[in-house]
Amino acid sequence: MSFDFSEKCMQEKPIHKNHRKRVFERGLKYGLESMSDVQLLESLLFYARPRVDTNPIAHALLDEFGSVKQVLQARTDELCRVDGVGETSAFLLRLVTELMRRYEQEPIKKGTTFRELHQIGDYLHPYFIGLNVERLYLALFNNRMNLIDCVLISEGVINCTDASLRKISEIALNKGAAAVVLAHNHPDGVAYPSAQDLSMTSTIDGFLRTINVTLVEHFVFNERRYYPVMKNHYSNFRASPITGGIEREFYDRLYRGVEDVCEVAPLFAENTEKKLEE
Repeated sequence: MSFDFSEKCMQEKPIHKNHRKRVFERGLKYGLESMSDVQLLESLLFYARPRVDTNPIAHALLDEFGSVKQVLQARTDELCRVDGVGETSAFLLRLVTELMRRYEQEPIKKGTTFRELHQIGDYLHPYFIGLNVERLYLALFNNRMNLIDCVLISEGVINCTDASLRKISEIALNKGAAAVVLAHNHPDGVAYPSAQDLSMTSTIDGFLRTINVTLVEHFVFNERRYYPVMKNHYSNFRASPITGGIEREFYDRLYRGVEDVCEVAPLFAENTEKKLEE
């Protein structure tokens, strides 16, 4: 990777020095929350373009992508198409997104016990922060619903193939899982399963039963919302990962107080809620 801190960059004349100082002092005096989206982006880009006026670059990024969230979700190649953005600037923006994701994941450790749906949803949501492609994850639990691990199964177009079934079963068996939860995202859609998503859920559920692993839930995520497929399309009279038998009580407790579509409010989510399309 060639960096913007190159000889060419260092030869550029410093401009708007007082403007940078004013932006910096405003952030210190009034707090970062007082700064506009443009000011926040241009301040971040100070560190990638130390001798360039980054205000026009910040404007160009917002004009191109529409919001700070969309800027941070953009791929490196998409960012680099914006005038003034090089590999280092794009790297810095993607670095922020990855730090956001890891910040949100940090509180939950392996071995944590999950007893209610919202706990699982809040745990899985950060895996999809800043993504503009679909990903399918598999969260694995023992028979006490203690978290064992969370593994990426596939990226791109999410569908159910023999290869993905083999991968899911091999991981579940190798990890000694008694129960699993699937989760995938709809980056440009709504938190609602497609016909293909429902078919995939049914296929994986049936396949896992043959190896005595319970599919507890399948989440479809979008922005701040998630849809629990199993809750809305399957009866609560299902096998419990704790006893292995049909046990409605387990699912009644799991879904206690849960709506058909649930919301999460992580630190870095947008404040503006988007209504689920009918």
